[in-house]
Amino acid sequence: MDIKDIRNEIDQVDKEILELLNKRFKLASDVIEFKKLNNLPIENKQREEEIIKMIGESVDVEINDEVIEIYKEIMKQSKVYQSKK
Repeated sequence: MDIKDIRNEIDQVDKEILELLNKRFKLASDVIEFKKLNNLPIENKQREEEIIKMIGESVDVEINDEVIEIYKEIMKQSKVYQSKK
């Protein structure tokens, strides 16, 4: 495999990640509607800790810290997004 092939594969993975992020943020809209109807806060530290634990247990040890940081940022931006709703 040459560099062009590798980059094409990375581009495909990036497209899949974007599709999943779009889906995740659409679901976050549903979550905020539920929270509003039930007078719940946007932030749920317990849920965030559960997600981080699951990520830590699911990813290769070699990239554990990096992936956890990515997920922390996704959750942070999700809260920003939810606060705008």
